[in-house]
Amino acid sequence: MASDDKGTARPGQSWRARMRAAAAEEIKTVARRILVEQGPGQLTIRAVAREMGLTSPAIYRYFASYDELVEALTVDLFAELTQHVRAATQRRRNQDGTEQLLGASRAFRTWALRHPREFQFMLVSPILWEEVGENQRQARTEFGSVFLALFGQVWNGREDAAAPRGDCPPDVIAKIEQFCDRCGVPLCREAAVVAIRCWVRLWGIVCMEAAGHLSAIGRRARTALFEQTMSDVLHELRC
Repeated sequence: MASDDKGTARPGQSWRARMRAAAAEEIKTVARRILVEQGPGQLTIRAVAREMGLTSPAIYRYFASYDELVEALTVDLFAELTQHVRAATQRRRNQDGTEQLLGASRAFRTWALRHPREFQFMLVSPILWEEVGENQRQARTEFGSVFLALFGQVWNGREDAAAPRGDCPPDVIAKIEQFCDRCGVPLCREAAVVAIRCWVRLWGIVCMEAAGHLSAIGRRARTALFEQTMSDVLHELRC
């Protein structure tokens, strides 16, 4: 399922390579439109070909399989989301870690609410890490490292050493430490465990809202609930 930066044109490429990259980019654009307008269940090679006035074999000239197209689209979506979150953090570069984390978290929520079907496609649908392509692993890791670093920044800025939070099973701790290593974010064991717990809270509230499960309580209440969740996250990181 490996992808090789489908749709990315590079300086110095031949005309043929640039045309191929442009065609792959158009295919991904159409695939995303189908995903948004019709839902993930309607996203197929045949559907993309039909939208473009092509045959399915023509799409396979650019993406060897449906999985490869999904891989490339997922990588693009993570790149877009990561850029959006990083931009929010950059705008607060002169502020402390708390404000940067709040900015990034609000940007994450905003993107998810604007792009609910893309969000579900990339961050809600179940995956097996061992089966995704290397480019997608890198894209997911890059996104995760943004929040992991911000969690660590707030943790490191607390005034007092935190009291023990209870034990995690050793195998769970080992997996969390592996994730931190993969992200290139050095955190002590306890900070890493707390960071993952905080991410679960943040992801959970955004996931519920993006999926429409909180629509009954109204927009103002949803925003208040999100902000309260972030207060809880910050409390756990600081205490």
